[in-house]
Amino acid sequence: MLGNLLLYAANRATHAAVGDVTRQATWSIVAAVLLLAGGIFSLVVAFMLLAESVGPESAAVILAAACFVAGIVCWWMPSVLAKAEKAEAAAKAADTAPLAETSAVVHDEMTQAVDYFGAVRVVASAFLLGFGAAKQLKHRQA
Repeated sequence: MLGNLLLYAANRATHAAVGDVTRQATWSIVAAVLLLAGGIFSLVVAFMLLAESVGPESAAVILAAACFVAGIVCWWMPSVLAKAEKAEAAAKAADTAPLAETSAVVHDEMTQAVDYFGAVRVVASAFLLGFGAAKQLKHRQA
């Protein structure tokens, strides 16, 4: 029975995930087509405006050069972003490594305690422990 319950839960989770991915992919494709069409129309308008002032050949050369430069920048950008993210991650890891490790250990231990004792007992114990510590601190200061 437990196996059937797990199989049902897995089927429900994967069905929802497939539906979400399909919906996201469909809307992404529609957005990409519309953005492409908008880009093409904007290039045509830019060509028409430039052709009036500098001539059709010069307008074509200017737009081709602009597209070439934009393409090179777009091709180069992922490597720049990857280097920046790697440097930021390394700096952040160096700054927060002990804190992150301690936080992960505390989270795991608390999760296991809640799973074993139950949430109400853990919260009540934490409250009483904090209350007792506050009492001791109050008496020390006086």
